[in-house]
Amino acid sequence: MAGFTVNEGLSYIGNVLYKAATQETFSLGLFTNAPATLTQTSAWAAITQPTGSGYAEKTLVAGTFTVSAAGVVTYPQEQWTAGDTWSADVQGYYIRNNNASPVLIHVQYRDDGAFTMTNGKIYTVDLGVDTS
Repeated sequence: MAGFTVNEGLSYIGNVLYKAATQETFSLGLFTNAPATLTQTSAWAAITQPTGSGYAEKTLVAGTFTVSAAGVVTYPQEQWTAGDTWSADVQGYYIRNNNASPVLIHVQYRDDGAFTMTNGKIYTVDLGVDTS
């Protein structure tokens, strides 16, 4: 299933690219929202995160992004390891900014459906490919 950048994120990206004097920081997290409940018009408040041992948002470090000559942006893989059974199945990941009033930038549903996190299971996100 393809990911998408929500309207709020498109607006934010435009403002950051053309108006920002400093570079923003971003967070990567997981969500449990059922497929198709997050849409192009979704905002940060719509995201439901899992709870459980081993889950917390991850800060995307600005200097760690790379851009190839072809314009492909990459970032090292991020992983979460469950220390118990999480509250709900993971449906995908999101990127948001770290402002006081967060803006949802991107949503990516899993291509192969929900992923259940139980003790010892690892969930990996590659910002180009979801590899769990």
